[in-house]
Amino acid sequence: MGKKILITGGNTSFIGKHLAKVLIKNGHSVSNEYFDITVPLEISKILEKAQFDFVFHLAGISHNLVCEENPVEAYRVNVIGTQFLIEAINEYQTSAKIIFPSSAYVYDFSKLSNKLKIDEDFPIGPKTVYAKSKLLCEDLLRIAFTRWGTKSLILRLFNHTHKSQDPSFFLPGFYQQLMNQSSDVISVGSLTVQRDIGLIQDLINELGLMTELEDHVFDSSVFNLCAGNDFFFVRIGPGAGKNNSLKKEIVVDPKRIRKNDPPYISGDMIRLSRVLKTVRPRRSLSEFVNLFWPMFNYLFASLQS
Repeated sequence: MGKKILITGGNTSFIGKHLAKVLIKNGHSVSNEYFDITVPLEISKILEKAQFDFVFHLAGISHNLVCEENPVEAYRVNVIGTQFLIEAINEYQTSAKIIFPSSAYVYDFSKLSNKLKIDEDFPIGPKTVYAKSKLLCEDLLRIAFTRWGTKSLILRLFNHTHKSQDPSFFLPGFYQQLMNQSSDVISVGSLTVQRDIGLIQDLINELGLMTELEDHVFDSSVFNLCAGNDFFFVRIGPGAGKNNSLKKEIVVDPKRIRKNDPPYISGDMIRLSRVLKTVRPRRSLSEFVNLFWPMFNYLFASLQS
């Protein structure tokens, strides 16, 4: 039976607009009308309209550099906005379950050694404004469950990408600069990092499955949501310099390098796979690139995945 689902962030959320299509295809009724989560009255007007079974809370400032440059605004939108939403749900939607995408960057990557997979018990220690704001939101959801019984599920997202994302992200930026015929330069951040990076398509499909989970899971439990791989960016982008098949110069731009960015991140999704009773397909490098953008494949003919 189809569920009534609210997605915060509306069509301003990259994930939200694609998730809405998947949920509708799965037979659910979706509302993704935009409203400002920092204005309680706007939240109330939305929640008074209908009773929702699930609330995907995707509204917020999601890019690290934007949060670092505007920390007050990041905390106001991400943290205070989340608290306003929780309070309104407790008033108008007492049976609604909140699905909250947090971030893998809440983990303390400085504790990572020997390229271990990061599971949900890994030490916590966010280093950026964005990650700290996400952890504070997690705390608010845990407090709400303890105090009011507010049902929620916390998903710590690792990197996922799509070519139409904001160009401030590595692969979308690389792709969009590659397609820009007015420039012979591609500016990138660090090419030496190794990342767990998945496809937005896989992420969206798995988010859609969250509506099928049993009630007992929604006790502010935490689950990693990741691809479980560890691609080198230097292999996804074919290295700096002019001697590459792109016929463009790849230049490392210090402004695009994230502060406190760890050299290696790879996640463990076993806990979520157990409750979903399904496993995400493991993508080879060539398959990943081909799905990201089929025409990109000519760059990878010589690479072994």
